[in-house]
Amino acid sequence: SEQATIDDKVSSELTEEQAYDFLSEAYEKLDTYDERIGTCVEDFNADFLVSSMDTRNASKEFADKVLSDLTSDLTSLESAKIPSGSSYVEQAEKVMELYECQIGRVSALTDAWALDVTFETPSEHKAEILAKYTEGDAKTYLSRYDELYSKAEPRQVS
Repeated sequence: SEQATIDDKVSSELTEEQAYDFLSEAYEKLDTYDERIGTCVEDFNADFLVSSMDTRNASKEFADKVLSDLTSDLTSLESAKIPSGSSYVEQAEKVMELYECQIGRVSALTDAWALDVTFETPSEHKAEILAKYTEGDAKTYLSRYDELYSKAEPRQVS
């Protein structure tokens, strides 16, 4: 029987063209993440004090999923083999930093949720839960994200 061929593209160095395509795709995905984080924030504000554990767990799971998707995309970015002499090395670093900012923003929420769902009546623990969120410093991540976003768009280098 014929051997199945193994696609080892991932482990080989990317050409300039591939590096650009890869970074562009990762950068474009940030908009979708921004929308999903917006939903996380709305859910948190709407649900973190409700008594229904099901409602709170659903919102927590949504935020956890956004965080795990971001983390997994950042891992792919970090493991992409962009040759050290490539014109895309610096661009890749900026895109990775944007992912780190998004991870920081969501982590503030997932940490607050992790505490929130330990309480039967979260409204009695509002200050504690909000303190946990504040500790995550989401505003700093957001302002860094906003500052870097337009500068980080991958530009094709001919």
